[in-house]
Amino acid sequence: EAPLFAFGIFPNPAFDMAQIRLNKNLSNGGTLRVWDATGRLVKTSTLPAGAEIFTVECGDLNAGMFVL
Repeated sequence: EAPLFAFGIFPNPAFDMAQIRLNKNLSNGGTLRVWDATGRLVKTSTLPAGAEIFTVECGDLNAGMFVL
């Protein structure tokens, strides 16, 4: 059974910008939240309605691993 919602992030690792590709568009938009390895919320971005590809700036983040 195919997942209801999936995404990919390119490039990985990212330095200045990352592109997030969704397997279907967001009819109502959404919110992207990024947490660092300690669980601290470090970035929030609004995803526009109809988005399937979204670019997020990540040059302002410290080096490390993050969870979306």
